Amino acid sequence: MYRDNYLQKIKLLGYLDVGIWIKKKKDKVTSNKIIAVSDSIKKKNFIVLDNFIKAVKKNDNKIKVLIKTESELKKLVHENNDRKNSEFFLIFCNDELIEYFANTPSKQITFCSLLSLDEITNQAKKTIWEEFLKFKNYE
Repeated sequence: MYRDNYLQKIKLLGYLDVGIWIKKKKDKVTSNKIIAVSDSIKKKNFIVLDNFIKAVKKNDNKIKVLIKTESELKKLVHENNDRKNSEFFLIFCNDELIEYFANTPSKQITFCSLLSLDEITNQAKKTIWEEFLKFKNYE
């Protein structure tokens, strides 16, 4: 149809006292998803962490995986809370670091301490994977 034809039909709907609603397309905001792992966990459970990282990359190669020291993780969280951005973090660290961040609530950061366990059972691996899937599907 031509533009004039559209305008005539819109005028006709106006005469019939019918409202017209035009739906605009929303620009989809892409968010960066980052998994940050404490280097102490890497030293403690290297094999499990390595298998987890391979599974993450196989599942979604857009997710970045970073290995950071505890001081770098603290800096990362504080920088993320100071600015408004579209980055979401899943941070694997020990319980002390989670307690350190207990008073800094953020909807963009999820903490998990299951990889810091001395012995990681199959149930813990399933829970870690479920946490990852929740993180991956969060928007």
